[in-house]
Amino acid sequence: MGEVESVKVYYEANKRRWNELVGIHAKSGGYDVTGFLRGKSSLHAPELEVLPGVEGKTLLHLQCYFGLDTLSWARRGAKVTGVDFSDEAIDMARLLASVLLFLRLSRRWGGASFSYASTGA
Repeated sequence: MGEVESVKVYYEANKRRWNELVGIHAKSGGYDVTGFLRGKSSLHAPELEVLPGVEGKTLLHLQCYFGLDTLSWARRGAKVTGVDFSDEAIDMARLLASVLLFLRLSRRWGGASFSYASTGA
């Protein structure tokens, strides 16, 4: 096997493993997705001290995984784009972003008692 093929094999194995970990990590207490959805930020004091005013600024977040930090920056007003090589992580990030949007809109409209989608929607 040549060097290029070896790199491809490693890349695919690494990607498979990160894809496997998305669901495990999302359910773990270490990432606290429930707390995040309730408004907790995943950002830490050193990050916030170095980047205090991000409102209106653009951010490209490399290796965003499933987006908790990316979405935390968005909550602070940054215009964010997260990228990751794990397609499962990006799917989870999109789901979390959709849930956050729903929660924000439901709060704006006084809360929703239930959600509904028409047949064929």
